[in-house]
Amino acid sequence: MYREGGAEVVVGVVVITCGGGVVKNLFGAALAVKKLGKYFRSFVNYLIFLNYTIIMSQVKGHCHCGQTEWTVKLEDKAHVLCHCDTCKTLSGGASTLNTIIPESDFKLTKGDLKHYTYKGDSGNDVNCYYCPNCTTHVYHHQTVMGPKIVVRTILLDGAKEWKPAAEVWGKAKMSWEPEVATTFEMMPPE
Repeated sequence: MYREGGAEVVVGVVVITCGGGVVKNLFGAALAVKKLGKYFRSFVNYLIFLNYTIIMSQVKGHCHCGQTEWTVKLEDKAHVLCHCDTCKTLSGGASTLNTIIPESDFKLTKGDLKHYTYKGDSGNDVNCYYCPNCTTHVYHHQTVMGPKIVVRTILLDGAKEWKPAAEVWGKAKMSWEPEVATTFEMMPPE
């Protein structure tokens, strides 16, 4: 916790005392409390009347060799498992661990990335960005998704502790894989 312009800013977990109780981890996101005003007697009043701003967690990532590093801003620290055939081919495994973020929430902090392009199932280009030394795939930009990118979450600090939030491309899932989260045949509905 730190102070910014007189406001308490809590990164990671929110802990606010309300009428003797403690409220933790609201909405799975970190919050910056701009105005505490008065303490409220109930959680419901707290949610209705408290003015707050969501602060996204900034998480560092790196490739296998360490030549390339980056940061991403995340609202939720969770994995989306992709079972598409391309992810299987690129990773050599049954699925990849990902999240979708605005491209503006990705910042390369060390090294360079190379990329190549292939046609996705939509018929549109998919640009794959990877470390030029060890070829770790950092993120993909599916042009059909506009300004959003698919980031490999397992490459982010602390990701081994994160839980799966969803599974996509379930129709291509290996028959022996158990379901670990809500599974969509392709992508979730918009």
